[in-house]
Amino acid sequence: MGFSAWRPVLLWILALMAQADRDRYVVDASASRFTATIGTAGILSNFGHEHTVALREFSGDAHFSENDVESGSLRLTIQAASLHEVGKGFSEADRKAIDKDIREQALDVSQYPEIVFKSSDVRATQIAAGDYKIDLRGDLTLHGVTRQLTVPTRVTLRDGTLTARGEFSVLHSEYKIRRLSAAAGTVKASDEIRMAFEIVARKP
Repeated sequence: MGFSAWRPVLLWILALMAQADRDRYVVDASASRFTATIGTAGILSNFGHEHTVALREFSGDAHFSENDVESGSLRLTIQAASLHEVGKGFSEADRKAIDKDIREQALDVSQYPEIVFKSSDVRATQIAAGDYKIDLRGDLTLHGVTRQLTVPTRVTLRDGTLTARGEFSVLHSEYKIRRLSAAAGTVKASDEIRMAFEIVARKP
């Protein structure tokens, strides 16, 4: 088969590649935030402190087109060791100790250095021009365990920038994460981990 016969196929492939590049957004970590909040449980839970940690090093990209939002996708990779306690009421020494315990005892970041989310399905409702309410379904790999979940997300596409905001929860028990404790176990981390994010991504 000569080149002339293949030419329409090649042009179609090139057009798809060009469209994919136009619809690609790269995560801007410096403009984004991702936090995890953990409450307390146990018989003396009222004397414990809620913890909020910020995850500061992450990368990824998104593909979204206003012409076909439901074909979109998101992949996000977070460096687990980048976490820092940002909750109120802790001294600097306390923050360092908390960070060390979460990294080494709970998340075991030396063995599981990355937290990865990869979408597999998008269900979208348009709210206004460039503004969408989305159920983002995908796989979350955390502490070496991969589970499927759906993340309710608000996505805005404007001036070459994609902003995704949302909240969701996971459980220590689902991902085999050790729940840290204090005071001989009378105060311990709650099973629920509440996640909140605002991811900003820009066209390259």
